[in-house]
Amino acid sequence: MTAADELGMFIECEAPFCWAPGDAHKGLVCQQTAEMVLNYRNHPSVLFWSLANESAWGRHFFASSRLARQLDPTRPQTFNNPGDQRFTEIANLHYPGHGGPAQARRDTRHPIYQGEDCHLNAYNRLELATDPALRDTWGRYTREMWDDIYATKGSLGQSIWSGVDDTFYLKDNQTVGYGTWGPIDGWRRVKPEYWGMKKAYSPVRILNADSLVASGKTIQLVVENRQNFANLNEMKISWKLSKQAGRTTADIPPGGKGNVLISLAKPPQAGERLELSVIDPRGFVADQFSLSLADTSTQPAARSEQPRSRIPATLTESPDAITVKGGSRVWQISRTTGQIISASNLAVSGPQLMLLPLSDAGETQMTGKTKVWEPFTAPCAGWVCSKVTAKEENGSVTVSVEGKYDGAEGTYTLTFESEVPVQVAYNFVITRAVNPRQVGLVFTLPRVCEIFSWERQAYWDVYPEDHIGRLKGTVKASEGFEATSVGPRTKPNHPWRLDRLPYGNNDFCSTKHNVIAATLADASGNGLKIDGQGKQHIRCWRTGTAVNLLVADYSNGGSERFLRGFAAKDDRPLKSGDTVSGTIRLSSQSGQ
Repeated sequence: MTAADELGMFIECEAPFCWAPGDAHKGLVCQQTAEMVLNYRNHPSVLFWSLANESAWGRHFFASSRLARQLDPTRPQTFNNPGDQRFTEIANLHYPGHGGPAQARRDTRHPIYQGEDCHLNAYNRLELATDPALRDTWGRYTREMWDDIYATKGSLGQSIWSGVDDTFYLKDNQTVGYGTWGPIDGWRRVKPEYWGMKKAYSPVRILNADSLVASGKTIQLVVENRQNFANLNEMKISWKLSKQAGRTTADIPPGGKGNVLISLAKPPQAGERLELSVIDPRGFVADQFSLSLADTSTQPAARSEQPRSRIPATLTESPDAITVKGGSRVWQISRTTGQIISASNLAVSGPQLMLLPLSDAGETQMTGKTKVWEPFTAPCAGWVCSKVTAKEENGSVTVSVEGKYDGAEGTYTLTFESEVPVQVAYNFVITRAVNPRQVGLVFTLPRVCEIFSWERQAYWDVYPEDHIGRLKGTVKASEGFEATSVGPRTKPNHPWRLDRLPYGNNDFCSTKHNVIAATLADASGNGLKIDGQGKQHIRCWRTGTAVNLLVADYSNGGSERFLRGFAAKDDRPLKSGDTVSGTIRLSSQSGQ
């Protein structure tokens, strides 16, 4: 409480009752409520009293409310579930989803506080073991919810559940607790959610970030100050534009909007980015931004086309395989399965269709031995190839493959044009309904191809260097330190992203969304390169003998039950007769 007073944090101080029945012991309820009020009523950080958590309203809470009012008549009260509002001034909702601010807009009698909200991914443990990037996605949902709350009159705020992972390691390999539901883990390491939370609740919003232009040597930012009490002029704003740099500030009152001017020594060039850091008076970075400037040139943009090689792609056929040579690259496709056999002497298999269903597997409480969840990564099963054809025409080679899986039937079409990326187009009709989390194609490489590099676009324009969602990076699957599915059992000296399981570390296995380009290669640089054009999503995982690479055209936020109201907006349920399709551009890469 003392720290909250010093930091200016707001506290809902809650009596120690959870899931109490309506006929709970009146004396106990009143005694502990009185102890709470007497202990904490002199802390200015306490905004209001909560009489209980998720309990049943009854006569004992009538009494504790009256007693709390006698001991402290200055503060309002609340009670979740939602209690008797003749006694409590603040309505308290838990996990209302998008309905919370909407209810506040309808209810003009009482302000509404979302006392627990935006529950972190914790109970979809199968999906979390498969894809740690679900933790990064959580930040987007939190910002959506907070923006709605902030803009809604009568909506007081929200409290994220929860602050710290509830996971404890006991002797004999026992793990207990409710799970990994905190933005920091049990060892107090920052997890991916921490950055999403910081960005969602940032006190500074740049309202013209998507349409930022320079007028001569001046850049004008339209800024909203979301602080409750402090003028923005208390903060320092440092900026950098290529080799130019400086500092500025702005006189914007709390809750207000205004302009921040960046004065340059010379006009910016096309493609330059404005880097901003907003420094709190206490010395820490309140927020960071990396903003692109809109091109205001009146000249038509030059078309950037990849030059075509004059060396045509050639086709050679045998009873067992189709061989395509495009410049220095040689690909082989099996006549029996229609699958790629090799790419420039690198053993490669695929493509395999992935229709990964949503799965909410994972208990709400961990008991017994440590739960080691294997990744949920199986592509469609039962592939039967019915036809493989190849043709060479105008310097390009096209290989068409027809077949069916257990749940889908359709075609792959591989187009080779010398040195340009191979285009792998897929078109499948669904024969068994599925609500997928990810849809795309899987390619399999030798296990030594464990170095994953990427460049991508993202929801946030800035990420910390150690974040799994960073815009550009390289990671090795075997890098890091062994951990259980809920973290290390002994105190770690490494970041969360390098917790390693048999299928790779958290960084390696997390989906990188909106990838511009990515490679999966061995130490010599032999592997595959993907041209994602900022639209496709890539995830990797190791097995005992191989490394798998998923290139997804669709990726969903997962099945965590408290977040379903957010993620479900992006669902694309597939029924029998629906079609999935896409085109993947890949190149073989040689380290020689």
